[in-house]
Amino acid sequence: MVFSGSQIFPSPTSLSLFLLPRKSRHVWITQGPEIELSKDSLTIIRWTSNNPGGSPEHYAVVHYGTDPKNLSQMAKSHIRLNQNHPSTIFRVRRTT
Repeated sequence: MVFSGSQIFPSPTSLSLFLLPRKSRHVWITQGPEIELSKDSLTIIRWTSNNPGGSPEHYAVVHYGTDPKNLSQMAKSHIRLNQNHPSTIFRVRRTT
């Protein structure tokens, strides 16, 4: 399995991460991304960013696939932000 395709992480073995919804404030990934857990039918990808602000309802999205030029699969996880925290840990579960 290859996670790839982001301008932030251009290496062919890296993750392609998108935070939704996007706000005008700059969101920076401050730690990760990394694979937190990997088992036969479950993978959890984790990263930390500065708090994106806006609505407390956000989604973390990872695009992935077996070919770095064709990231046709997607995993998405809901997150509820704590507006009082300066950073947010995002986790995406990918199950098979």
